[in-house]
Amino acid sequence: MSVAPDRASDAPVLASGLDALSAQAERALARGLGLRAVTVPPELARLEGTFRGAPVLLEARAYRGPHTAYARVVQVRGPELAILNVLCLSAPERALPILGVDLVALARDTLVAVADLSPLHPDPAVRARQLEPLARRRRERPLALPAGELPAWCAAWFSPEALLTRVPAGALPLVTEAVHAYVDAYVELARTSEPDANAVDAISAGQRGYARAHIEHDRGLALLKKLFDPALAERFLTQVLFPERTPSWP
Repeated sequence: MSVAPDRASDAPVLASGLDALSAQAERALARGLGLRAVTVPPELARLEGTFRGAPVLLEARAYRGPHTAYARVVQVRGPELAILNVLCLSAPERALPILGVDLVALARDTLVAVADLSPLHPDPAVRARQLEPLARRRRERPLALPAGELPAWCAAWFSPEALLTRVPAGALPLVTEAVHAYVDAYVELARTSEPDANAVDAISAGQRGYARAHIEHDRGLALLKKLFDPALAERFLTQVLFPERTPSWP
């Protein structure tokens, strides 16, 4: 995704705002889902690289819990770059949508935000019910955020409630509110969910397909191989960011 032409940089404002949003979302997910931290391999938990001649740092934290097979929070920080990416994959028997959040600020006054609860359940009626907590929140507190058009490959995975917006730095509070709606709706779904043994195979296949689709089609992920050692970035993409199999880290 492209961003607006260069203007006076609000990168420090956006970076601090994304740090605060990351901490808030992480706490809400950990508390609401009963998550416990798992140990990401050290060489993948912290990557150092450069962007436009300046140092950048990537940090990754991962979790699992009673409802959650794998959750992770990834942040990239640099003088001209700020990224926050969140992913939650439910235990397959819980048959929940995938929570995905991606916020990117590339050293300008523009923030690109993508968020969704991507449903995987094979029953369309169940998928619709699972989106209702999010739809209710968005009806109760409509957000005046401009809507962008998702890439074509997203159609197979993203829900009708997906958010894609490109906004100036001053709209960060609105983006923060929108992200909290997705996080809170996901927690509500998880806490009220009942095991569904009949959907396990479909959910597992869907989670693998979602990961594959991002690795194969999300052109924004190519940035990681420019920022960091390409071989290490490739491992990070397939083992941490979008793993097709749940990592077995302790």
